[in-house]
Amino acid sequence: MFDDATRLGQRLASSEVTSVELVIDYLSRIERLNAPVNAFTIIDSEGAMVAALASDDRRAAGTSFGPLDGVPMTIKDEFNTVGVQSTSGFAELLGNVPDRDCTSVERLREAGAVVMAKTTLPPGAADIQTYSPAFGTTNNPWDLARTPGGSSGGAAVSLAMNFCGLELGSDIGGSIRTPAAWTGVYGHKPTWGILPGRGWATGKEPWFTEVDIAAPGPMARSARDLRMAMNVLAGAGELDAPGWTLKLPASTVSDLRGLRVAAWIDEPTNRSDAVTVEVLTRLIADLESAGAIVDTEARPPTSYSDQIELYLYMLLAALSADSPSESAVMSHGEWLHREAQRDFLRREWRDFFSTGGRAGSGFDVMIAPCVVTTAIAHQHAGAVSSRSVVIDGVTRPYMDMLWWAGLVGNVRLPSTAVPAGFGRNGMPVGAQIVGAPYADNTTLAVAELLDEAGITNFVPPPMALG
Repeated sequence: MFDDATRLGQRLASSEVTSVELVIDYLSRIERLNAPVNAFTIIDSEGAMVAALASDDRRAAGTSFGPLDGVPMTIKDEFNTVGVQSTSGFAELLGNVPDRDCTSVERLREAGAVVMAKTTLPPGAADIQTYSPAFGTTNNPWDLARTPGGSSGGAAVSLAMNFCGLELGSDIGGSIRTPAAWTGVYGHKPTWGILPGRGWATGKEPWFTEVDIAAPGPMARSARDLRMAMNVLAGAGELDAPGWTLKLPASTVSDLRGLRVAAWIDEPTNRSDAVTVEVLTRLIADLESAGAIVDTEARPPTSYSDQIELYLYMLLAALSADSPSESAVMSHGEWLHREAQRDFLRREWRDFFSTGGRAGSGFDVMIAPCVVTTAIAHQHAGAVSSRSVVIDGVTRPYMDMLWWAGLVGNVRLPSTAVPAGFGRNGMPVGAQIVGAPYADNTTLAVAELLDEAGITNFVPPPMALG
């Protein structure tokens, strides 16, 4: 059964199943079905069984930690996990075993989640595909000749193949949203800063630095699981906890009827392929049929191209932290100038959601592509910056696939990726539900409403049914 994490927690609470039984079942599936997709860097069977036994003992004693207690999950290998090899996809970090969890993993364990394995990613999480010299190539379960996306590719595959109940990914340029879209699962890129980033796997301890734009976030097989995970994960990090407590605004919506939607499903300067436009157009039509008020023309004042130009500057600056010996991408003074430009954009986006709609009514959410095309065929030759991709017969820069995610990521908006349907090529297409600053509860609520209405849902790939 492809139970989501919420349902697994319910089954555990009713004693229908034990955590040990779930772990045994998932490990058996991994052994039988993982080889063609190659989703893992390491499997910690022994550690998972110890954690599952402890969870079962808590439930028997009436001291369960809550709905996530005993639920088996996997973790992107970008995060430090105590006692388990943590590599960020680098061969040179084989054998790196941290003595401390990253903050997000720490919170998941404190909620009783059972960590079974670490999932694949490109070295340093720096690609839109998932492959590495150390761990090989991860394949899309809908078509093994295609990539599941990156950098949380193994994470998305683990969910699509029902190898776990929940996943922890990260996103700086679509690394949650693109794999979710290309494999047909769900993911949430939170408002930047509400999930602490301490504990990236670098081989250096301690690693406290928050990486600009990059955000940890949950991935799942349902929208409701994303909310459950966010309730566990979100909150001030250890250095900030003495001074502030997170209190996100409540959702602005409770029904699709009357939902105010800005639909930006294509962009002349970064055309989506026909399949993506067709599926997202259908999604928008379904929303209108459900009573949503959709505006297909509204846009923030600053052009898409200008916003992407700024994102690229800020992305390169953020990534340069891993290469301090190389020439600086920009001076600190230049970065401060760019940061001021970003603050201006953040205000534009805030105003777009609050007053940018018809008659000044604003929007609850914006619907946009996660990425301009469905999953591409594997291509690993050459530097990322020099590659190209063919979209609807036109050869375009590889990096065009980054821009929809970067558009909203750079200005730190929350974005929930949902499976929007399938294209005529049989591949999944995802949509991102984007919200105002700190409106994570609204984007998650809209995703749940879409699920409840049957407009979006997880569909298992045929090869996962074995």
